[in-house]
Amino acid sequence: MEKTVYIIGHKNPDTDAVASACGYAALKNLLGFSNYKAARAGHLNPQTAYIFNKFNINRPEYFQDLQPKVKYYMPKNFETVDENVSVWEALGR
Repeated sequence: MEKTVYIIGHKNPDTDAVASACGYAALKNLLGFSNYKAARAGHLNPQTAYIFNKFNINRPEYFQDLQPKVKYYMPKNFETVDENVSVWEALGR
């Protein structure tokens, strides 16, 4: 399963940042990379919102926080060991 790659312009995006992210994501998808999605790191300003509404374009997903989180890197299934197991034994698994 491929991970999703989010394309984001910059924080507090203006029209060119959001439109560029959407255009690049669309290009990557047309080239066969279906895991690319446009996103934004701030709310749309009135001008950008107007353009997206006028042309009936879906707004990119909004990320309030771009700080990496442990949950992004933790596997869904992981092995645990009992607290009495030595470090060496745990590392050998």
